[in-house]
Amino acid sequence: VHIAPGFGEDDYQLSLKEQLPFLQHVNHDGTFKEYISFAPGKKVKTKEEPNGADVEVIKYLSAHNMLFKKEKYAHSYPHCWRCDTPLINYATSSWFVKVTALKERLQDANAKVNWVPEHIKNGRFGKWLEGARDWAISRSRYWGAPLPVWRCEGCGDIKVIGSVAELEQNKTPENSEVLSSSAKDVSFAGTQKSRQLEATIEYSLDIVNNTEKKPAEGLEPSQSELSNSSARHATDILSVYQKTTADAMDLHRPYIDEIVLSCGKCGGAMRRIKEVFDCWFESGAMPYASELIFSDFKLTEGTTREELKKHINFPADFIAEGTDQTRGWFYTLMVLGVALYGESPFKNVIVNGIILAEDGQKMSKRLKNYPDPQVIMDKYGADALRFYLMSSPAVRADSLNFSEKGVDEMYKKVILLTLNVVNFYKLFSQGIPPKEKGLLENIDPGHKLDKWIISKTHVLIGDITRYLNQYEIDKACRTTLDFIDILSTWYIRGSRDRFKAGDPNAVVVLSHTLLNLAKVVAPIVPFLGEYIYKEIQGPKESVHLEAWPDAKWYLVFEDVIDDMEVVIRNRDEIISIMDDVRKISEVGHSLRSEIGHKVRQPLQEIQIKKDGFELRQSSFYEECIPILQDELNVCDVVFVDKLPEGQEDWVVKDPIALYTVIDDQLKEKGTVRELTRQINNLRKKQGLTIHDRVIVEYQTESLPLTSLIEKYQEQLKEAVLAHEVRKGDSVDGSVVDIDGENITITLLCLTTHCGG
Repeated sequence: VHIAPGFGEDDYQLSLKEQLPFLQHVNHDGTFKEYISFAPGKKVKTKEEPNGADVEVIKYLSAHNMLFKKEKYAHSYPHCWRCDTPLINYATSSWFVKVTALKERLQDANAKVNWVPEHIKNGRFGKWLEGARDWAISRSRYWGAPLPVWRCEGCGDIKVIGSVAELEQNKTPENSEVLSSSAKDVSFAGTQKSRQLEATIEYSLDIVNNTEKKPAEGLEPSQSELSNSSARHATDILSVYQKTTADAMDLHRPYIDEIVLSCGKCGGAMRRIKEVFDCWFESGAMPYASELIFSDFKLTEGTTREELKKHINFPADFIAEGTDQTRGWFYTLMVLGVALYGESPFKNVIVNGIILAEDGQKMSKRLKNYPDPQVIMDKYGADALRFYLMSSPAVRADSLNFSEKGVDEMYKKVILLTLNVVNFYKLFSQGIPPKEKGLLENIDPGHKLDKWIISKTHVLIGDITRYLNQYEIDKACRTTLDFIDILSTWYIRGSRDRFKAGDPNAVVVLSHTLLNLAKVVAPIVPFLGEYIYKEIQGPKESVHLEAWPDAKWYLVFEDVIDDMEVVIRNRDEIISIMDDVRKISEVGHSLRSEIGHKVRQPLQEIQIKKDGFELRQSSFYEECIPILQDELNVCDVVFVDKLPEGQEDWVVKDPIALYTVIDDQLKEKGTVRELTRQINNLRKKQGLTIHDRVIVEYQTESLPLTSLIEKYQEQLKEAVLAHEVRKGDSVDGSVVDIDGENITITLLCLTTHCGG
């Protein structure tokens, strides 16, 4: 095996161990040095001819009888990720941070950080710290933050500069001018090149100062087109731009390289070394650089470390980045934080996984294997995208195959369902003063559904508070998703008749629920939280100005429960029993679908196995039966020890059985329910509200349908908010199909402002 200490780290380490000579016959530009007689100036590898130099080397060795063996074989080789040009490893002098001396302190600091997920602490990140090596922070490049290191051309002494003021203190006496405090805090060698540079800076400053007075000639916006806040915002941006541009000289190359300092030892000229910082050093220095540059805080010799930490808010409460940053930003932040202040610069960190294309490949602009994020947000809104990502495995350092279907699902289950609940609330809350809405102290939530949703609301507050405090965002999202489902599907559906009847308690309870929902979802889906808050007329300008809510159980049952223990016991029981009701209903709907009976068609009986649920033993058993009857549209709910397995008229899915025979009376009820649905659809199409009363006129040639309407007229009037249901001669109405029979229906509104 050949050994090349100048072109490989392992080879270099071996050469140190075995005291081998260090030979480097290639220049920085990848060409052979002049003393390589057979190929002086030839490029070692090129994109067009990657093996050209290899051939020359083989020829030389063969001609001098030094060729041991030649063979072609495939192996991996590094290439530039931008242009695919072959690369070479090249040993060069570098500046290092001695991380190995900090290793134990780094591990101690890491032990105090809350990592989410937890396994990153001692796993991916912890293992990286265990194997930490000294960090080469210099790069032989043009672009980047220059290393502030000057070396004397005479004695070789080195000086590290920490501020522009320090540059001023170390200026050479030969410099003819010193830039003033308005970006002239540095001194230049009196060369023609430096004078041209100074003139360029002066000219640039004139442009900036003029820009401050007149931002853009010919493009000045009319004041009438801008709000006061917009004008202030524009002024703030300009002032920051002026401060960071006009009052601070550009200390990058080539300007910084023109600054010459005086050597304190021999009086010679000190010039800056040519290297720039590794960009990750700048990333790791972010907490200090951002705060010290964009503020009026001034460092002095008397500034204490604690004063500086307080000013820059060190350490940060929370940061977040991807798993790849365990070797990048997380690491460089930690190294500099421990080196400077002896502790981690962050307390809590969420590590995201990588977002991949739907097929599991890396997202690529070239492959175009992902949807445009702007299109996704235009279609579903930013909140749906946020909720999809925040509820995904990506917030626990796992990869996510991005799917638009997932965003669509969250849009329907979170955004649309919530909007439906808000619209339902607005429909029935008219006439109630905003200050009385949501005040549970003014009502007696005696109905078990009200107690259940209040309990669920405060469980939600408690759970989300705990999950967010623990930085478990995905759990907070899943809890929110479940709550929106039970609020929309179970509470609203089960309470619809009470709302229609004008029960003020139901409105207040729903207002209380929506107000607290708006508050706890605001950090997760901020636009939805704000929308809920505005629509229910929240007391402040914005939900984002509200205090975070507390889960206050004693407020929920204070009028009917004597002590906290009973509150908690009843709360848990109500929640558990309603979960049973939901599960029973889900199985019942599944059985209906299996036999092809729509929910509008009443069925006679459902049997429920006693040992399948706790509902039968509950003190709330009697109040849950009507909910099941309404939800599944059955006449009788019966609890049994054994289900009717194998009987022809029953369909069974343990622990539930549904009686499938439909007699004439049940069929009539189903027809009435379908007629009710069709009339209410017509009300909706005409824009009528629950406050609008109508006369329903119908015309049909079906005698059975006419007889049925006359029989159930009172039930129909109540269900469709009609003053009268009567037969008429109008043919201008809407024709609908009721079980194969056509009927023309006309709605005559009796309200002054129908739909208003």
